[in-house]
Amino acid sequence: MIKKTEKYVTEKTFNSFEDRFESSARATAKSFSDQAEVLAIILKEIRINNEENKYFRQSISSLNLNAK
Repeated sequence: MIKKTEKYVTEKTFNSFEDRFESSARATAKSFSDQAEVLAIILKEIRINNEENKYFRQSISSLNLNAK
């Protein structure tokens, strides 16, 4: 015969789990926050590069018009 043991969740065990869960949730939230900041920086750089490229294309275009 196999003996079954039942496990009960005590308040101490639950509090320990709750603390670990809250810690993990905070770490996850911080990770998403950090990713959002990095994404904002990347988008800013893309916009700057786009504007610089637009200026460069206009300059090259005007050189071609002046050469005619």
